[in-house]
Formats: sequence, C-alpha cells, structure tokens
Amino acid sequence: MRFHTAVNKFCYSAALNKPLTVWEDALNQKRAYLGINDAINAILLVKNKGKSGELYNVVTQNYTVQDILDSIKRFTPDIKIQITQSPILNQKSYEVSNEKICSIGFTPQDKLYDNVQETINLFKSIKNDQE
Repeated sequence: MRFHTAVNKFCYSAALNKPLTVWEDALNQKRAYLGINDAINAILLVKNKGKSGELYNVVTQNYTVQDILDSIKRFTPDIKIQITQSPILNQKSYEVSNEKICSIGFTPQDKLYDNVQETINLFKSIKNDQE
C-alpha cells in the first residue's frame, strides 16, 4: 500500500482519529484513483483482450482532493480537517485518461466511498500497541 497517496494517507489518519492536514491550494487539484477491484479486472481484461507490448492507463476516476475529503467525512463525520495556507511546492494537479483500456471493454466499477469505508475499517482493525 502506498501511504503517500491522498486516499490512503487520509484514510490512515482518519482511522486513528488524527486530523487531516490539507493545503488550501490542493482542494481542487485532481488525483487519479484506482480501486483494487478495478485493478484486478483491468489485469484480467488486458490478459484476455489486450495487445501484447501495449501500455494501458487504468483509473477508476480522477477525483479532486475535496472529493476525497468529502468521502472520508461521510464515514467519519467528526474528523478534523486542518487547512494549511502555505503554498504547495511540489504537488501538481493531474488526471489520467483510461480511454485506451475502455476501448477494449474496461468499465470502472469501484466507488470511492465504498473503498474509503473498507480502507478505514481495515486500518481500525490493526492493533496499535503505540496507543
């Protein structure tokens, strides 16, 4: 699991009931998100219908950081979100196109809210001896 991605980092903090710190400038920036089931389905699809040697971008959807925060707040409504006013130095908004893989039959099915809920529940189930 990559803990530097917005969804995983925020879910981990939410599971520990720690405030989420977000740059104000980042709220409307986009991040590509890929749910685990969509990743599995994409692998199987490319195995069966993809062209050998071709590269395929796979994304469930491009979400804004605000979309991600809203999803987390639906599941953990009491979570504190701290907005930082300092400028972002190295983070850029980006979107990923999955047009090519969709042309061979890929249709994203995962839902951000469901995946956020699952991820937070998984993090909460980990025994933390540090508490």
